[in-house]
Amino acid sequence: MNHFGDDFPQFRNPLAELFQALREGPDYSVQIMKTQIMVRFRGEKVGGLNHILWHFYISKVFVRGHGTPELLKSYGFEWISHNETHQYWKLEGVEHHQSFKGAIEAMTGCSVM
Repeated sequence: MNHFGDDFPQFRNPLAELFQALREGPDYSVQIMKTQIMVRFRGEKVGGLNHILWHFYISKVFVRGHGTPELLKSYGFEWISHNETHQYWKLEGVEHHQSFKGAIEAMTGCSVM
């Protein structure tokens, strides 16, 4: 029985499903940290979700090795530069989880789900 009673449908949680698939897949791993959920691809930091400010991010280092600014912009990411040591690609809003998924699949060539 769910919290709403037997007749009420169970709701999917696409964000949880995405991180579960990343955790269970052979090429990706997930680390839950104090302010973020970090995603790695074959041991290399990709980015993740800041679960305090609720935005996705992708590492500038990962993009430099696997993608392009044009690719990230096509998925709705914007370049953020707080200072020379704190720069990344940001995607505001957890409702854009499919764009995050699409961007990392495009850069890695490996499907998440």
